[in-house]
Amino acid sequence: MAGSDKLFIHLEPHVMKDLDKYSDRDFSHVAYAYSIRTTGNPELYKAFDQRLEQMAENGEILDYPTMHNLIYYLMFRDNTSKKVWAHIIESTLQQDDILPIVYYKPFKYSRFFLQAHFPEWDISDFVDRFWYAEQYFNQVQLDDYLTSDFKYFEMKCFLNQKCLVYPIVFMTEHNLFNLHYVFYDQKIAINYHLEKMCRPFVKQPSELQKLPAKLLKHEGWEVLDLSEHDFKNWKHDEKIANVKGWLKEAKERQIAKGITKEYEKPI
Repeated sequence: MAGSDKLFIHLEPHVMKDLDKYSDRDFSHVAYAYSIRTTGNPELYKAFDQRLEQMAENGEILDYPTMHNLIYYLMFRDNTSKKVWAHIIESTLQQDDILPIVYYKPFKYSRFFLQAHFPEWDISDFVDRFWYAEQYFNQVQLDDYLTSDFKYFEMKCFLNQKCLVYPIVFMTEHNLFNLHYVFYDQKIAINYHLEKMCRPFVKQPSELQKLPAKLLKHEGWEVLDLSEHDFKNWKHDEKIANVKGWLKEAKERQIAKGITKEYEKPI
């Protein structure tokens, strides 16, 4: 992810000035680039949302690359405009071509977003459009790439030896969500974001990296997005206290939701 937040802030007046001149696809690139960084003033995002509403009003069918960016934007921003989402669904249904696998992930993500925010909608035809891409998509393959870095093993050792917890290491939910350290029965997980995979300069996870935690929350999960940058800047005792403290609070929330139970010592 190239460019600093400062650069995007400096570009903002030029974006606002020429926003109406952008093609739909160019606009989608700009909206995605700002929202994945959570960079920009409220006025900018208000203008983005107005442009989306106008696009929906015009009813012009969007192509897959454009929808790829816009679906991510809508989920990053928790945009629940029924008009805009209906436009996305209708544009998808009007496509003559099969959904290319390179654009597949945001569409699959959107299934969980739509089910959470619009449970009354029948999106079966929309989901059917993902079928061919689904047959070739394998999120589990990413585990081999992720586990290739020794820092993930170091975090596992920290959890085992210092926090005295023993999670499943790297599992995939719904052939979509990569979870790093998982307490499956309790629906609790920690995703550890290495600096090299985070936003430059600030070394924090992007909205794309935090999207699994946001969407899985609708299914009852508690997921901690922990950045390597924050973790290594904590003192030794702070690391243990912060991680164990979050795990304890997460378990209490899961008990309150009825997902797990208090541990009872065997008689």
